[in-house]
Amino acid sequence: MTARRLTSQNLAMYGRPSVMGHSDATLRGRAPADKQLIQTAAVDMTDKRTHDDVQNDLTALNRLIGEMEQAGGDDAKAFFGSVLSDRLVFRRASGATVGKSGDQGFLSGLDKNPFSWRESEDISVTELGDRALVTLMVVGKFAADGSIRRYRNIRLFSRVSGSWQLEFWYNFEITAL
Repeated sequence: MTARRLTSQNLAMYGRPSVMGHSDATLRGRAPADKQLIQTAAVDMTDKRTHDDVQNDLTALNRLIGEMEQAGGDDAKAFFGSVLSDRLVFRRASGATVGKSGDQGFLSGLDKNPFSWRESEDISVTELGDRALVTLMVVGKFAADGSIRRYRNIRLFSRVSGSWQLEFWYNFEITAL
């Protein structure tokens, strides 16, 4: 299976809904062709890419990470299965450090979404050859009490076999703004 290049054009074709106010059913009711895009969302980087292409691809990929994290379910697990490195180091906002898999791993945490909605803001991409550092703010409404919470995310991606994979993800809550 050939990976598709993830661009804003592909995301428009994917039918990316607004994060606010969408239901899980909106994302889960997609056609099989859309599932292929989810499963192969690791960006195909085999051709020559310009700086702007990399910026756009990683910005789109990081927005999609937030949307898939919010949606949860089997599609999200398939998506993250291809985007997350098997060696992922993920620091949760709680301070716990976990990997990709296992009982406390990122993938098992997809079933425990505490937000009624979330969105990614202020995405900044710094390309470093076959690596890219992405920083962003995630803003979400906490389902338990309706409070709006903000989290700084720092993500390190590596180009592996022509695709971007998330190797390191540091997440912490911004408590004072």
